[in-house]
Parts: sequence; structure tokens; C-alpha cells
Amino acid sequence: MIQPVWKLCRVLANRTRLDILRHLLNGMELCVCDIALEHGLTRPSASKHIRLLAEYGFLETKPSGKWLLCRTCRPTKKDPLYDLWKSLSKKLGPDESQRNEIYRSVTAFTHERRGCIIRLLQEKSLPLEELVNASDISAIALNRHLEKLISRGLVAENGNIYRFTPPSDPVLKSLLKLLLHS
Repeated sequence: MIQPVWKLCRVLANRTRLDILRHLLNGMELCVCDIALEHGLTRPSASKHIRLLAEYGFLETKPSGKWLLCRTCRPTKKDPLYDLWKSLSKKLGPDESQRNEIYRSVTAFTHERRGCIIRLLQEKSLPLEELVNASDISAIALNRHLEKLISRGLVAENGNIYRFTPPSDPVLKSLLKLLLHS
């Protein structure tokens, strides 16, 4: 079973974990100590990042003697993470600006309330008051979440009416697909 999208995004909303994924994308296996060294981490810190990535289906680990080897998972087309993995793989290259785009995209969904807002606005555009009532989120908190969603291009405002804006970014598209099918 897939984890809630907001929890999955919290795992990905970490530049170190994105760099670890990027580093392992070429299909090689690395031990925790190599990953720690490569990324300037302590072994416990590297282990924590690896454990989270493995728990959420991005890495596989296997013991090899006294070492723990890590490699990326390759989901099949039937796997709910397939589209996300595919879009991440394309963007997780040497270009830091693309990793920054991924970080920006996943932070749109790092709170479960934002998923609620997106679901409501996909049904129909709503004024702020109706959105407060329908979401059961305070106006102050709702404004903070709306600001984040607007800055990520998922919501637009026109005269105090908020509407959903379909994303063009492949990472956002795949996250939205996961959100709407969870």
C-alpha cells in the first residue's frame, strides 16, 4: 500500500535525499559508508536517509557481509509510484536547478491539508469563505496553504475565487495522480 502523498513528499522534500537518489540512479549499489562519505554525512545520518527512502519505496537495501548495500528500486508500470519514479529519474541529473524544481514541486504536497484543498478545488472553483467551510481549515491556515499552492502553480485566484490549475510539470502531475487515487 502506498503511503499518504503528503508523507511521501516530506521524504522527497529533502535535498540530501534527492542527491542520494540521484547518485544511485545509475544502477550501482553503494554501501551506507560510501553514501555517507560521498554526501558529507555521518553514518547514522546516512542510514536515516536511506531508511526513509527505502520505507517509501525509492531504495532497496540488502546486507552483504558487514555492509548494507543500497540501490534504487525500479517500479513496474503497475506500481502506483511508477509515474513519479519516471519523472524523478528524468529530472534527477547533474543539473542542480532541476533538483531544485523537484524540491519545489514536492513541497507543494508536504501537508495533508493541501491535498484536501486541491481535491475541493478540482470539483469546482470556490470563494475563500466557502473553501473555509468545505475544508474545515481556519481562514489563517487556509491562506498559508493557498499561498504555497498558488506559488507552485496549482491554484489560481481571481477576485477572491480560487480555482485548481492543472500542472504541466511531470513531477507535479504524477504527485497529483497519486493524490487523487489515494
